[in-house]
Amino acid sequence: MPPDNIENNDWPDAHRRLAKALGVLGAGIAAVTFWNIYDTVTAVAQPYLGAHRDWQPVAAGEIAFLFLFGVGVLLDWRRAPGGALRPLGMGLLMTGSVILNVWSARGKTADLIIHLMIVGAFFIVMLVGKAAIRALKGGRVKADRVGFLEWVAHPIHSFRLQRWMITWGETSRKAAHADYMRLLFATAIAQADPRVGKKPRWRRNLPITLRYQLSLGQLPKFPDETWQTDLARHVRDELNAVQMSVEPSVERAVELSVGDHVSTDVGESVERPAERTVERRPRRSVERTPDYDKKPSPAACKKMTADALAPYVEAWIKQGNPVAIKRVSDAFRIGDRKAKSALVAAGLWGDDAPVIDMVGVANARS
Repeated sequence: MPPDNIENNDWPDAHRRLAKALGVLGAGIAAVTFWNIYDTVTAVAQPYLGAHRDWQPVAAGEIAFLFLFGVGVLLDWRRAPGGALRPLGMGLLMTGSVILNVWSARGKTADLIIHLMIVGAFFIVMLVGKAAIRALKGGRVKADRVGFLEWVAHPIHSFRLQRWMITWGETSRKAAHADYMRLLFATAIAQADPRVGKKPRWRRNLPITLRYQLSLGQLPKFPDETWQTDLARHVRDELNAVQMSVEPSVERAVELSVGDHVSTDVGESVERPAERTVERRPRRSVERTPDYDKKPSPAACKKMTADALAPYVEAWIKQGNPVAIKRVSDAFRIGDRKAKSALVAAGLWGDDAPVIDMVGVANARS
């Protein structure tokens, strides 16, 4: 930080004279080098643009650079943050100017060094003068938003922070980041509870108030010194409040079903007769006999073993279908080997297989 007397423009006379001398010297260097750059660039551009338009690259390069330079000086003078577009544009213009001056040397080492010295003197003097003004005014003023380097280093975190800044209508990155850290802390405390967990749609296990607060990021404000302790207590109280509101209703339902009398006085104890208990009747399992006459789906047939498929094959054969491996394979959408195994398991294939009267089966079906 600069001294207070410099910040308040209370400069000694020696400092003022030195600053004026440096300003005049810098302006003289910039004027001389600019004129040399103008001659060089117009000579390079004349074969391509003609004599009437050879000045345009200089206007698009050095003059545009002077405009961006002046804007930067004004921002530093007024202690205002600048964007990333202006430094990027200045860098591109400087690169183009250096390339044109290198091109004009035509491979001559001495000519190349001279042109690089001239171009370097112009840009370095201008940038050093701007940096001096910035330092005298208190240093760079950074914009209170998510910076470019932060986007590069943590793109996912930066995207989420930017999304919450838009949701909250917060223009200050510092304030939004503090609220975002509190939101992440509250989310971690809630997910650490086994009743909530980290599974998909975990917010459905939250109470309505806490679900609203975490979904919109609208958490209570706590002091900066104890916000972690206070916020953790708030989240746990919200989670425990749901359990406390459910348990009395469950206990009341048990009282009504059993018929006990429970006193609401604090000093009285709750007595329940031991013989009056609620017994749950076991559910009777209903065994369903599979319908072997109904052919399973092709997907089910592929998952079934040959022994499990044998009753279905036997019922299918009794419906008048021929005892043939290929027909069974096509009908049940299985392989020939599995079809043969199912026929063997059903006792319809082999030396001991019974002879089926297909004519009698067909007459019985008709």
